[in-house]
Amino acid sequence: MTSRFQQELSGSLGEYWKAAAEKEIEKMSQRALDGEIFFGADGVCRWKSNNRILPTECRQKLAYTPYRDLFNEEACRAAEEKETAEALEAYRRSRRETTLEERMEMQAAFGKGYGYEKKGTGGADGSHQ
Repeated sequence: MTSRFQQELSGSLGEYWKAAAEKEIEKMSQRALDGEIFFGADGVCRWKSNNRILPTECRQKLAYTPYRDLFNEEACRAAEEKETAEALEAYRRSRRETTLEERMEMQAAFGKGYGYEKKGTGGADGSHQ
């Protein structure tokens, strides 16, 4: 399957988008040259500023630069999946049940039977009763 960026670069979406894609490649190459991106021995490319893996869209552009041999897309994808799973697990562990006191405060503020659990999620019980 061809990505939007590949379509732009091929010129199939017109000369404007082709020129824009070529400019994006130049920008990504410059960012690597400036040291904003570092390439690990494991084949994963990361932003120097926050140690996060480059998004897929950035890696697609980087693949057209002289730095293409310094990272491995499969390694980046695997590391991305692993880090996402770890972050979600940490988030789940940090969640806790509301205490009786907190529930009583919500009831006092919003009224008895208020669906505070689903508020903001579009859930059916998110309305004031």
